Amino acid sequence: HQMIFALARLLVTLTNFSFVFEDCGGILVTDSGEIRSPGFPNGYPPNLSCTWLIFIANKPISLTINEFKTENAYDRLEVSHGPWVTAPLEIAWSGPTPLSGQVVTKQYMWVHFLTSAQDNGEYKGFRATYKPFVPYTK
Repeated sequence: HQMIFALARLLVTLTNFSFVFEDCGGILVTDSGEIRSPGFPNGYPPNLSCTWLIFIANKPISLTINEFKTENAYDRLEVSHGPWVTAPLEIAWSGPTPLSGQVVTKQYMWVHFLTSAQDNGEYKGFRATYKPFVPYTK
């Protein structure tokens, strides 16, 4: 797995863009950016499993969920520490309101969005931004 990530980082560095697979996941290596659920803000498809891997070299990552509305208990956003799928889960979020504050991980972050088989179209999904984490100092 490390070889794949190293190759992906090299490729992204050489071409100066991030991989995105049909707006449903990808490998993001820019210092800051935005991720959205597919179709945001006009709803999202059923049966999704989208995973984004964010990497910022030698810096902790801060994720802010700017907008969020999913079907409570059926569709959820999970954030883990990465770079492996087995890394510890930091949050799992579902429902009609955004998470307040930031989610912070070390230099890797998994963001996983899962939806149920039902598609009722009334939930817009999510929009989140990531950047290097800077601790608050006085």
